[in-house]
Amino acid sequence: MVVDASANGTLLDKSYNEAYEIGTSRRVARAMELDAITSLITQVSSLINMIKTLKMPSIVQEM
Repeated sequence: MVVDASANGTLLDKSYNEAYEIGTSRRVARAMELDAITSLITQVSSLINMIKTLKMPSIVQEM
C-alpha cells in the first residue's frame, strides 16, 4: 500500500526499470533540513521540561 502510493499507482503495473527508478531516485535530506528537525526536537524537549516543571507540586516551608 505504501509502496503503491510512493510509486504513483500500482507498482505491479510498472516495468522492472520503472520500479527500479522509483527506489533509486529518492532525494537525500540536506544539512539544512536536518538542522531544522534538530531545532524542532530541541524546542519540543524544552517545552516538555517546562510543562513538567509546572506540574510539580510546590513545597511551601513555614518560618
